[in-house]
Amino acid sequence: MLFILLGAIDWIIIAIFFVIILIIGLGVSKKAGRSFLDFFLSGRKTDDETLRRFYQLVRPGGIGWNKLLVRLEKNGNPVAEKATQGDLPLGILCMIAGVFAVYGTVFASGYYLYGKWIPAIIATLIAGLSMVFLIKKWGNLEME
Repeated sequence: MLFILLGAIDWIIIAIFFVIILIIGLGVSKKAGRSFLDFFLSGRKTDDETLRRFYQLVRPGGIGWNKLLVRLEKNGNPVAEKATQGDLPLGILCMIAGVFAVYGTVFASGYYLYGKWIPAIIATLIAGLSMVFLIKKWGNLEME
């Protein structure tokens, strides 16, 4: 096991680095809001009209937007076209399958080049199964 012994000058450099980083972090957080806790915990408020324009442009799905939609309808400024709920879990699963397909293909290519046949076949199977899954599920995703 390799141990690195640090001398006094090393510890001084490390301490100076952390002090500089702390000063920069506190300076940025104080400039961003009333306090760094307010900035990180509560976020900044966005007015309803900005959120309404964003919603009409992007039409994000999910239940997280229901509170805004109800508030806009109550204020007499409803959104003309609402988004469908979508299928976020399937979208995330397809994203993960895409990652496995791409990296499986890359690793399989490398294994084939170096003559490592067992890992190459395993990586090819993983990539192939991921691609088959994507081909079967791609049509179920809601896209415009």
